[in-house]
Amino acid sequence: LVAGDEFGRSQDGNNNAWCQDNEISWLNWSFSQKNRRLLRFFRKLIKLRKEHPIFRRDDFFSSIDLSVSHASTPEIIWQGLQPGTEDWSDECRTLAFFLNGSTLAEEKDDDFFVMLNGHPTDSATFTIPPASRNRTWVRIIDTGMTAPADFVDLEQGDTVQCGSTVSVLNMGCVVLQSIPKR
Repeated sequence: LVAGDEFGRSQDGNNNAWCQDNEISWLNWSFSQKNRRLLRFFRKLIKLRKEHPIFRRDDFFSSIDLSVSHASTPEIIWQGLQPGTEDWSDECRTLAFFLNGSTLAEEKDDDFFVMLNGHPTDSATFTIPPASRNRTWVRIIDTGMTAPADFVDLEQGDTVQCGSTVSVLNMGCVVLQSIPKR
């Protein structure tokens, strides 16, 4: 992120504005009020990252070949629209992944399931995988919703059943967080 991105500042396509002493590089602080919903979303993202060590890795996820060893659980499981599937084709515009919070060495964390739809016009329907450790899923982020429903606190999120489907709008993201079953 470049300073000001969190409240909608633009450099008008200039990715090297450090040497510009004009409106391209200046921060217009009035955008923080004008785009307060965007700023709120970024603040909640920063808080989520601070609260969950799964988002503060020093390295990329390790690759574990589960066909060789069943002793380890993967830190990340890549998914297409269905659990157990991956689609790395050039035509694919969707991606989902399961972040396993139980694999962290220092402190255990919640699991997260992230669904991304990069299609410019069509929504995509993802099937939700099982949550681990006798947990259930709660929707915390849905960029297809209008603020403040686009990013809710865990206590306010809707429960999402394993095996159900979730529609992600075009160019959208939905994030589920696991909680212990009630």
